[in-house]
Parts: sequence; structure tokens; C-alpha cells
Amino acid sequence: MKKLNAFKSLLKLALLIILIGVFQLSLNAQSTKNVYSVSNGNWSDGNTWSLTSGGPDCDCTPAPSNPGKDSIFIEGGYQVTLDINLQTTNLVQGHLNIMDNTSSLYTTTKNIQISAGADLIVYGNLDVNDMKWGNQSYVYVAAGAVVHVHGALANGNNSDDIIIDGSLIVDGDLSNGLGAIIDGSGSISVGGTIDDPEGGIQVPVMPITLTDFTAKPDGDIVNLYWRTASEVNNDYFTVEKSSANTLIFEFVDNVKGAGNSNIPVDYFATDFSPYMGNSYYRLKQTDFDGRVTYSNLLAVTVNKLMGELNVFPIPSDGNMNINLNTPAVELFVVVYDVYGNEHFSKLLVNQSGTVLYGLDLRNKLTPGVYLIRASNVNGIYEKKIVIR
Repeated sequence: MKKLNAFKSLLKLALLIILIGVFQLSLNAQSTKNVYSVSNGNWSDGNTWSLTSGGPDCDCTPAPSNPGKDSIFIEGGYQVTLDINLQTTNLVQGHLNIMDNTSSLYTTTKNIQISAGADLIVYGNLDVNDMKWGNQSYVYVAAGAVVHVHGALANGNNSDDIIIDGSLIVDGDLSNGLGAIIDGSGSISVGGTIDDPEGGIQVPVMPITLTDFTAKPDGDIVNLYWRTASEVNNDYFTVEKSSANTLIFEFVDNVKGAGNSNIPVDYFATDFSPYMGNSYYRLKQTDFDGRVTYSNLLAVTVNKLMGELNVFPIPSDGNMNINLNTPAVELFVVVYDVYGNEHFSKLLVNQSGTVLYGLDLRNKLTPGVYLIRASNVNGIYEKKIVIR
């Protein structure tokens, strides 16, 4: 009888342990969630995030590590500022996805660590201080995307699932561990030293050494300057710009490269029609064989406004008014969605100093977020609108 009672006690204990384990697994599963950006803002701000794509803010923040291991999606049209470190006990163990070329995650002071089994997928722009990729992590940088590591990048031993089809820029040192492989059709630029003992970096390293790149406003223009320490097979540079609202880049100027050079070369360009307010500039470098690489982004603010764009009411059903107080007679208005697709354009003409027009876009726009861009001889002006 004593043996039977002991057996029953052990059985009860085993069942209790199993139930506790199942309950803990259930808690972990419940705490894992999808989190989507729904506004520009800080990572630690609950108003930046929602539990559904395009939904209301959740007053919550992503949990990248256990027990959460959230899947984090930075959606099109939004820039999230990373104001905490994602490393050590708070490293990324789930999924971090920068979803398209209008989305970005930005910091120059905080660090990101991608753990074993975690994913980092970048279709837009990622700026970070230091970064580490763990063994068996998955990293994909899509064509046209830019990952800019302002400090050092370390790819761990046997981390061989790293694909760079876009641009990887490392201002500091790049270390690629034993058995580690970085592959893809993109390019890598490294400002410091490269430690690759087994030759696992199979992506071409940028054929120029860019030692300086600045963009400075001067009244209603922006002057750009850059210097290379060396160049190999460099055909030309293209200066590109984007408004802070869209991160969709457009042409500014082409500047002929030096071809092959091992001495410093200085370059200059001027944007005579910059965006008013905040914008970004970058360099696209093109080889003689057609391969392209990209520089880091430079933020510029032009404050000399000749007028102010006002659109009302916001939100609207599509029937709205646009006003720009400017001495120009002609005003060209274009409406884009957050992916850069044009939905409406019109040249507005007014002889008075105040331009006020009614726009009926009810049959042209579906509900969502759009960008109105108005341009004249004084500059380019933008305003986000919401169609309900």
C-alpha cells in the first residue's frame, strides 16, 4: 500500500509539472504578437504602434525578446526612431521587418543585436550605431534598400544566411566570423578595417572610399560636397533627394567620377530647388559595368519659406481647399500615395498674392494617407492628408 501511495504521489507531481509547463507555454504564446507602426515616433512610445496593420495605436511597445519574441513591422510611410538598445537581454529574437522603400528605422546612438533564429528583413532604410548578427540568424537587405551601420558590424561564427541585395554601409570595422558568409547582388562600403579570415564576404565592396559627405543649406539652395580617398572603375555619381515624408528618392544631378584614382578627389553639386523643411540626400555611385552602390543619408532642413502650404479640412472626404501664400502666379499640384504613385495633378493659376483653390478628389482617391506636393518658382512644399 505504501508503494502504491508513493507511486500516486509521484504521478500527481509529474502531472503538476506537465500542467505548469503547458501553462507557461500558453503564456508565452499569448504574449507573442504582431506589432505594426502606425505613425512616425519613438520606439518606446506606445502611440507609435498598433496590434493591427493601419489600426488604432495600442499604447504598447514591441517585445523583441522572450517571452514576447514579437514580429515587428515598420510599415510604409513611417520612420521609427530607435531610442533604446536592442541587445543583450533585449535583443531581437523574433522578426524585425522594415517593409518597403518608404519605411525606416533610425538611430545613430543605439545598437541592434539579431539573435540566433531571428529575422531582419529590410526593404527600406535602417540606420544604427553598432550591429551584431548571431549564428543562424537570417538577414535580407532588398535591392534599393540601405542599411547604414554608423559604428561596427559583427557577423557571428557560422552565420551563413546573410543576403545583401541592396547597400550595406559600415562606417567602422566589419568582422565576419569563422564559417560566416555574406552573399547577394548588392554592395558593401566599409570605412574601417575588414576582418574576414575565411573570405566569406562574397558581396562586392564599394569601389570608392568615401571620406566626407556633407549637404548644407544656403538660403533657398543646398550645396553638397563629398571627397573620395580612392576610386576603382567609378563612372559617375548621382545626387538624389527625398522629402522626409516619403523617403522616395528623385534625381538632382549627375557628377562625373574619376574612374581609377588613389589620391583624394573633391566633388561638388548644388540643388537649386530643395524641399522646404526637412529632407534627405544621398549619393548613388555607378561603375562602368553598371553596378550601383549608395551612400548614407544626410538630413537637411531648409527654413527659408516663401510661403506656407495649408490644406483643409483634414481628414476629408476628398472635397478640400488648398492654400499657398506665395507671390508666384503658377502652382503645380500633385497628389501621391505613400508608395509614390501619382493619383492627381493640376496646374493652378492665380494673379493674386494668395492662391486658394477648391479641389474635388472624391472620385480619384480611396480612403488612406496621401501626400500633396505643390511646387512653384520659390520651392517645393508638402502636406500629408487623410481621406476617410
